[in-house]
Amino acid sequence: MDNKEKAIVGIILATAIGVLICVYWISLPKIVISDDGHVTNITGEQAIDIADDYLRSLGRHPEDDGYMVKKIEAHLDYADVNQYWQPTITQTKPGELISFEQRYCWVVTFFFDAWHPNCVRLVYVDSETGEVVGGMQCR
Repeated sequence: MDNKEKAIVGIILATAIGVLICVYWISLPKIVISDDGHVTNITGEQAIDIADDYLRSLGRHPEDDGYMVKKIEAHLDYADVNQYWQPTITQTKPGELISFEQRYCWVVTFFFDAWHPNCVRLVYVDSETGEVVGGMQCR
């Protein structure tokens, strides 16, 4: 773990004898953004923020399930539009592919350890509009 992946949180407690300083090392997720040179309205950083906020709004962020995100990657690619994160009336759970449309998206991947190492949740963020158009996760 390098310095970019660490944050220091210090808590200073006053005691009768003096000052006790507690320092905690908190591991922050490594962020990797890969673009292919295409000019897009949405940056990789913006796509990560959109995906993070979106999963949190649904209660589907890995941290909502008690898992620590190890790494977040964002790369540009064509992705199938689907309603994975949006259950519909005909679905009992997310995941049904309802379209064969593809859009040029930031594919944002959250890596975390859960039922097996390197579990992932993907969110497809349209690179022009910033709209979440789909995603998937490991099972």
